[in-house]
Amino acid sequence: MSGLFPGRWAETSGSDAHSLFTAGYNWTEFPGSTAEDLRKAILHKETVAAGEPAPVLGQVQWSMEVVWGGQKLMYKSLRHRLEEEEDNALIHKINSITDLKKATGIVAGFAYEFPLTVMLATLLSTQFLKRKAKAAMKDIDRRLDAIKARGWEDAGKEN
Repeated sequence: MSGLFPGRWAETSGSDAHSLFTAGYNWTEFPGSTAEDLRKAILHKETVAAGEPAPVLGQVQWSMEVVWGGQKLMYKSLRHRLEEEEDNALIHKINSITDLKKATGIVAGFAYEFPLTVMLATLLSTQFLKRKAKAAMKDIDRRLDAIKARGWEDAGKEN
């Protein structure tokens, strides 16, 4: 966004990483090292977005591990070896579903783990997200004008 409207907002970058495979690819640089330093840098537009998007294959690897982990839990539950844990909603849910649903989940997990399925899901989801981002950017001027009309552009300037 900073490339389209330089100086309008502070540059920031952050990760929605769910695993070590996707963490650490982007960050926000700013003068200082504390949360308060970051807050002030954002208000004074002294931040710099740095890094790059996490690789899609790292995200796929994470999702495959999630599926594999779910399959293992369902298998243990089918064998009546998945013990309940206090405040663990996932284990409680797995133990509460029927054996047929557990078996179906395990089979469906193997279908997902099959590389062709993963690659197809990756390609389709990536294309979907690109189309959504392109559509959102087509309407960006109207959306930014609406924000400006509400006076949000000047928020925090008094600090």
